[in-house]
Parts: sequence; structure tokens; C-alpha cells
Amino acid sequence: SDLDLVISLGWPDQEEFLVHRISRTARSGKPGKAILLLSPKEKDRISRIPALTGRTSRTLPIRSEKQTAKHPRH
Repeated sequence: SDLDLVISLGWPDQEEFLVHRISRTARSGKPGKAILLLSPKEKDRISRIPALTGRTSRTLPIRSEKQTAKHPRH
């Protein structure tokens, strides 16, 4: 089946699963996106994504509740 978006929560136990999840998008040259939500403890793994997938990645930080309370968005 064609998927244009895959969202994963956390780094998988086996890195091959990450590659499989990401490759579920963009089959047969079609565009697709993969979103990987990581905990602060997992952020050091982000740099491995391009080597594992052969694709570039972009990091977007998510503000914690504590940060949001200090600097609310209007």
C-alpha cells in the first residue's frame, strides 16, 4: 500500500526497523515523509539517521510544558 506519512514514537530496539518504517514512505519514487518522535535521552541517535537511511533528516525541537509556561506562544 502507498503511504505518504509514517509517524514513529521512539527509537526501535533494532535499527533495521527504523529503516523499514522510513522506507514505507516514498515507494516507487513517490514523495513521502517520516516523523520520528524521540525522547531527550534518544537525541544523540539523530545523527545516525542519514547513515542508516541514505536520506537527510531535519530536527525540530518540541518545547516541554515547563518551557511553554515560561515562554508562552501567543
